[in-house]
Amino acid sequence: MTRRIHSRLALLAALVLCALVLPLAAPISAAAADSSDAGRLVVLWRTPHQSALGFSGAARELHGSNQRRSVVIARAGKSRALAAQLRADPDVLAVVADTKVTVEAWPATAPNDTYYANNQADLGVMGVPAAWQTTTGSSSVVVAVLDTGMYMAHSDLDGINVVSPRNEITDTTDVSDGHGHGTHVIGEIAAETDNGIGIAGIAPGVSIMPIKVLSDSGSGWFSDIIDGIDWARTHGATVISMSLGGYLDPTSAAAYQPVIDNAYNAGITIVAAAGNSGNGTISWPGAFNHVLSIAATNNVDQHASFSNANATVDLAAPGVSIVSTYRDGGYVSMSGTSMSTPHVAAVAGLVQAAHPAATVDEVEQALRSTAVDLGTAGRDDVYGSGRVNAAAAVAWTPTGVTVTSPAAGLVKTASTSVSIAWTELGTFVSRSIQRQRATATNGACGAFVNLGLPVAVLGSPVTQTAATGYCYRWIVTARNASVTRSATSGSRLVDAAAPITSATVTGIVGLAGWKKGPATVTLKSVAKSGSSLSYTLDGGSSTAYGGLFTVSGDGVHTVTYRAVSVTGIASATKTLIVKIDTTLPTASIGSITATGLYRKYAVTATASDIGGSGVAIKRLYYSLNGGAWVLFAGISATATTFTFTAPTAGSYAFFVRSTDVAGNASLVPASGTSPVVVTVTP
Repeated sequence: MTRRIHSRLALLAALVLCALVLPLAAPISAAAADSSDAGRLVVLWRTPHQSALGFSGAARELHGSNQRRSVVIARAGKSRALAAQLRADPDVLAVVADTKVTVEAWPATAPNDTYYANNQADLGVMGVPAAWQTTTGSSSVVVAVLDTGMYMAHSDLDGINVVSPRNEITDTTDVSDGHGHGTHVIGEIAAETDNGIGIAGIAPGVSIMPIKVLSDSGSGWFSDIIDGIDWARTHGATVISMSLGGYLDPTSAAAYQPVIDNAYNAGITIVAAAGNSGNGTISWPGAFNHVLSIAATNNVDQHASFSNANATVDLAAPGVSIVSTYRDGGYVSMSGTSMSTPHVAAVAGLVQAAHPAATVDEVEQALRSTAVDLGTAGRDDVYGSGRVNAAAAVAWTPTGVTVTSPAAGLVKTASTSVSIAWTELGTFVSRSIQRQRATATNGACGAFVNLGLPVAVLGSPVTQTAATGYCYRWIVTARNASVTRSATSGSRLVDAAAPITSATVTGIVGLAGWKKGPATVTLKSVAKSGSSLSYTLDGGSSTAYGGLFTVSGDGVHTVTYRAVSVTGIASATKTLIVKIDTTLPTASIGSITATGLYRKYAVTATASDIGGSGVAIKRLYYSLNGGAWVLFAGISATATTFTFTAPTAGSYAFFVRSTDVAGNASLVPASGTSPVVVTVTP
């Protein structure tokens, strides 16, 4: 029930709340419990409605709301044997010893401290009055309190909305509180506010679901605790508050964790006391996954000496000398982590009222991220993430989605296992991840193509097996009731393939790859991520390729080259042969002899190309009566004789010119050179 808060609450804000947890009993293993004939065994059945009464050692059996779980009371001296028989039964999933838990208040009995109606300084420390400006809670937010029950006739509690009360001990709706601890806890959370009497509850507008799991002596069995959690889950609880604790051995803890997981998956924020041993003792249910374990501080943000400190502590809240409602209609002051726990549960209820679409993770994010950091900077074993801050937690707003890897830009990798991590902040009701990929060339990603996702994921990070030669990026989307938020990761280019290399040689082209003059070499490499080239010339030192280069000097040259991609994958080393010949060949006529046939002569010639590419062809030129030179014919490099037929009678001059493989030609006779002259007569 939402209430209007008057200015009188400014005075109430001056009061102080603290929490303290009682020392836990010495650990008892499952085997020890069996051998000591503790008498109570919790049996988890594979199918519902199973019974252990057919076993000889079973005296009595108790069934709660969960039909797959029962509590078996063993006959005297038969506990261990009964447990062994049950564990051997194929219908039994697990058997664990039931465990005693106690209220987490200190001292254990009601102290004689005076009640100060206007001294709730703890509310001011936590910023509760400021939070009330936004919300005092909502009746749709149901806080289940698993404790000793509730004194409903209390004048400070008779106006609050109570839903689905449950007594797990008697399997009834009678939650009468003969101890007072549960009534005290409920008053901290939801006592009527601005009604002129008593105290102000932190979240007076929420609904309360009282679940009695502890007897009027302040103790009870863990089997009733887990039954109570199941009841809260199946009857619409939003928050579960458990100001109690005890020891569980690893086997029992593992058997009960699914109960917690089911409540978490149902959207319930679970809060429990860290314990009052004043040391590092681990207290259950606070130590379960998905349960916020709450330590205690005093009204000046100091660690309460009785409060446990260990790796399970998540948050802290006031828990010293907390004044609240009591079983006889009055008010008492109590200390303990029992008192700090409902402080956090109540603030969780305010956060849920302010952010109706918030998930459990987001409620926890609101509580943790806005907590006042105390002690060692950051999370520590004494205060967890810090002392809860109601005003900041209620004012907390979603900030979207943060992609943390790759955060921005383009990352290039040879690994085909690519991972994306992100942080979701806000009141999200769904989580999805969209993966996209695109082809890429030399380090640039092309247009991304949707692969037909999104794919639902459970959490960050997510790893994807990628194909080499493609870019990948992710779009993480989170939604709440009114807005959709997305964040796009940077691109990740996967390149596990060797670069593809090639080389070309340009210059004046001859035959058989020879170049007539210096040659220009161009190297190329293609890699999706980009690459760098290096080469050596004629066995020299390695040189980074920075563009085309010239090879000169007659002879056969060797260029070796390879490329390395940006992701570190090297190509094979390749060899390029560059052949250069700039030397002119020589040629001369040996003899000119008449063959005896009409105007026919045999002209012998020699040619050489020492150290060059070799003679390719010899050509015979003639001049008639001092006229222009005319090509007669050519012969191969190995032929030695031209058969010349004179076109007409007259005086002929001859010379031979040779051309090498590279295309170099011997000189034309210089002016004034006397050619070989032959006079042909009719």
